[in-house]
Amino acid sequence: MIGFRWSRKLYQEITGYTGFYTLTFDLIKRTLSDFTGIPNINVLINNEVKLDEQVSNETIEQRTVTWFNTEETIRIEFASTDPTTEDKTFFIDNVAVSYILGESVTIVNGDFETDVDITNNYANNITPTGWTENG
Repeated sequence: MIGFRWSRKLYQEITGYTGFYTLTFDLIKRTLSDFTGIPNINVLINNEVKLDEQVSNETIEQRTVTWFNTEETIRIEFASTDPTTEDKTFFIDNVAVSYILGESVTIVNGDFETDVDITNNYANNITPTGWTENG
């Protein structure tokens, strides 16, 4: 599990083929009662917003994004769109991508093994293996 706040962005690029893809991931907001702000997540595929959501769920829920790809490289990006002056945090985990024809696509470190819990812990400046900070 990995946390996002203060406009944090992470992306990963994978080999793409023409066809439909599905991205799934788990999503939850920070649950510590002192932090009542509702964070906002964007998921971008090849720099195009495919999901724009205010994260209000306090239990882990799965999200799914489906798109048609024509690019040789697919860029998958997760972004916090909240200002750097507001402490609104959400967490993602278990990122997976599937090519609709059934072929599995490898996401490096999609389970973000960072030992973070959703109540209060947030480790700054940890970039998980296989991911790149963007901003």
